[in-house]
Order: sequence, then C-alpha cells, then structure tokens
Amino acid sequence: MSIDLCKADDLDDRTARGFDILGNGRDALFVIRINDTFHGYLNACPHYDPSARVPLAWSKDKYLNAGGTHIVCSGHGAFFEPETGLCIRGPCKGAVLTRMAIEISSDGMLKLPNTSLTGDDNDSNR
Repeated sequence: MSIDLCKADDLDDRTARGFDILGNGRDALFVIRINDTFHGYLNACPHYDPSARVPLAWSKDKYLNAGGTHIVCSGHGAFFEPETGLCIRGPCKGAVLTRMAIEISSDGMLKLPNTSLTGDDNDSNR
C-alpha cells in the first residue's frame, strides 16, 4: 500500500518538503526536487545512532542550504549531495542518507510505495 505525499507540482526545483507520515508531529522523510527528479530520504542524520532518528532540518522544510545545492544537517552543518545523499563535508563525511523510494502516479501525485521507514535502496526517482 502506498502513501500519498503531495502533487509533484507542489515542489519547485531545488526545494524540499518533509512529511509526517507517522502522524507524530515530526517529519519522518523528506523529498527534494532537482531538475524534475525527486529524491526521497529518511529524515535522520547518519552522524548519530540510526535509532535516534535525529532530524536534519532546522525548521519545517528547511533541508537545503540557501542556494538549494546541498542538504544540510542543522545539528552539525554536514553537507550532503541531494542526488545521492552522500555526505561530502562534516563529521559523517562518506556516510549516506537512507534513501526512500518515491513514485509518481499517473495523476502527478508523489507516493511512498512502502510504509516501512527503514529505507529502500531502489533508485525510483523519475
């Protein structure tokens, strides 16, 4: 069963949006749009114990730096490539964010095809 996130058109290029799919008041995952490709990640910095799920954003939907070129961890300033989730600067350099599979339905809706928050290695960006 999939979860509807938002319309693809609701995300502008080089923007991100978090989603509270568990209904606990915290965004469990976020999606970034880069050149009409959508990248989904678990909202958890790899610098910390994965079970802690320490969020990246410093406020609602603030996952990217000012230029929209990198994901930034608010906890320690690490920079991640939005296309791969690879940390290129900071204490977790070389680590990667946990990718979440994102699909686009025929009506333009972004969907999470699996409710598991363990991540998915599939590159389902479209």
